Amino acid sequence: MAEVLSQNNVPLWMVRLTGYLWHYSNGASFGIAHAILFGKGPLIFTVGFGLLLAIVFLMIIRFLIPPMKLGVTLPVVVLLAHLAVIVVIIVVTQTYVTAAGDGASMLQSIFGR
Repeated sequence: MAEVLSQNNVPLWMVRLTGYLWHYSNGASFGIAHAILFGKGPLIFTVGFGLLLAIVFLMIIRFLIPPMKLGVTLPVVVLLAHLAVIVVIIVVTQTYVTAAGDGASMLQSIFGR
């Protein structure tokens, strides 16, 4: 990676910043999709969907980055990161999704909880 960065004159901080922004936008998009689909809950959907995404990511990572050596660190970091996003989404949806927003969720529209 250092060789590619130096050949293209790209600083490491820019690569890291881009990665953080990419992941932030993915997490924010997931939060918005969650609020549209499920409203405030049930919380099991939030936890289940977040863990499902983590498991799928861990299953396909070796095909996305073939030379990557999978050890214990990557699955632990991915799991902890997804758990952190799950907690944030639970706090935000439980705090800021109104009763009207909860009633307009797809879950409510389809199943009428």
